[in-house]
Amino acid sequence: MSKLEDDNECFKWAVISAIFPSKKDSQRLTGRIRENSKKFHWDGIEFPIDIMKGKDKFERQNPYKINVFENNKTPNTVRFGGDHGPNVINLLLI
Repeated sequence: MSKLEDDNECFKWAVISAIFPSKKDSQRLTGRIRENSKKFHWDGIEFPIDIMKGKDKFERQNPYKINVFENNKTPNTVRFGGDHGPNVINLLLI
């Protein structure tokens, strides 16, 4: 297992954390998060992910849409993937 500082899969962990939120220590990459990541299709997705190509591929392979927001002074949509609902994941790009 690599150190978290060396991990380039932050998109994966953000998606998993959005769908399966932790009640405690949400900043930690746990075995539960790794196990839940197996419920998604990551085939052909290269990490670190390209904000446009990788998210499009993820959406084609999984039943979720990704909205990405960038926070300057006010949140702006960087990439809008779908409507609101249970299969929409909102992520903040820092």
